[in-house]
Amino acid sequence: MDDDLLARLQAEYTDGQIMEIAVVCAVLTGMAKLLFAFDLGEREDYCPFPGHGQAGGWAAGG
Repeated sequence: MDDDLLARLQAEYTDGQIMEIAVVCAVLTGMAKLLFAFDLGEREDYCPFPGHGQAGGWAAGG
């Protein structure tokens, strides 16, 4: 997060709310990576994960 983004967030939210937003984003990002690692979620064609097009997905062929 750069200083400009932080300033814009602080204009709208309290520090506690900013922290809550950051934690939710971190959890959702981690959960998405976990789903992809265990090949439990569908990926779009533009998915940047290696092995996306291989049978078995990233976890098996990465």
